Amino acid sequence: MKRPGNSMYGGKILVVMPRQKFVGFVGEIPARFKGVFEFVKKKQYLQAAGLVAQAGLVITHSHLSPRANYFILQAKARGIATLFLVDGPLEWSNSYLNPSLRKTNPFFRGYLMEPLIHDAILAVSAAQASYLAFRNPDRDLTFMTYKNKRLSSARSAASSTRHWQFLITTAKTPYFDDKEKDNLIHLLRRLTAALEQGGYSYVFRIFDKALREALLPKENLLEGSFEDVLQQVECVIATPSSVLLQSMASDKPVGTLIYRDTPLFYQSGWLVGDLYSMEATLASMISREDTRMDFQSYCLEQNVSQEDFFTVLDDVGKQQPGMGHATENLQTLRFENTILRSLLESPLNVNPGYILYKIKRWFFRSR
Repeated sequence: MKRPGNSMYGGKILVVMPRQKFVGFVGEIPARFKGVFEFVKKKQYLQAAGLVAQAGLVITHSHLSPRANYFILQAKARGIATLFLVDGPLEWSNSYLNPSLRKTNPFFRGYLMEPLIHDAILAVSAAQASYLAFRNPDRDLTFMTYKNKRLSSARSAASSTRHWQFLITTAKTPYFDDKEKDNLIHLLRRLTAALEQGGYSYVFRIFDKALREALLPKENLLEGSFEDVLQQVECVIATPSSVLLQSMASDKPVGTLIYRDTPLFYQSGWLVGDLYSMEATLASMISREDTRMDFQSYCLEQNVSQEDFFTVLDDVGKQQPGMGHATENLQTLRFENTILRSLLESPLNVNPGYILYKIKRWFFRSR
């Protein structure tokens, strides 16, 4: 595989996601890559075999999407290198407890990014890469890291006519069962009471309808980008999600809402639960306690890579001798089988004959 900066890269770099989403993750495409990238449109999924045959590298970011993974199976069958782009930080409940994983691929019984079937994995940090490698043992995977633009924010705080001391926000899907929802509502009510008692100004950014109805937020900033909202607040309190890292990158004191017992992959300077004086926590945040802000800087270094994606892509090009191979691991074969079965049931399946052939091949090889 030739280096991406050259006019040839052993074929196009085929990206199985919209261009706008891709740029949102990795940044604007440099001039040296002009004409190298090709972005797959939804209507082109039926042309997967032909598109892949002209590619030198295939990139996807959705672990469970049967159609995206169909491109990867086509690439592996042809010895074409494949790259998986991790689009954000890991969150335990989303990886292991999220029931919507079955909606994306109804035959899948594993966990998010377990297994990974690509040749190279671009994680958002060394810590994330290390964990994914731990959960994908005995697999011939190449791990690298890249700077995810969604986790980066400008540190300069612009002045604003509207200003709040605290922002309370959540992931778009902040709970996965009624118990988690009840715990979160209870904690948010306790938090807002402490904010009122302390005389702090605060604002919400909550998308979930059930939470909004339960809390009746007086102001809820749903319009505009999160970067714009960050410029208007001093501190951020949020559920585990990418906004925690993004807020820390913007040099804000950040508190993580603790309403479930699942592990944290990374930590903010403050934990906001119901087992300690919430009033003391808020006072510490608003004072920007030095040691905790230093701790946040340390966590950022461990959990947000600063490697430019396109520079890393140059290095991916050097890995060609060890890429584009077919994995015989039984876990991989089972995962590939769920992809093919899901496609076979789809009214827009891509190639029934090929899929049936691969299912039969999997059956006899996995016995």
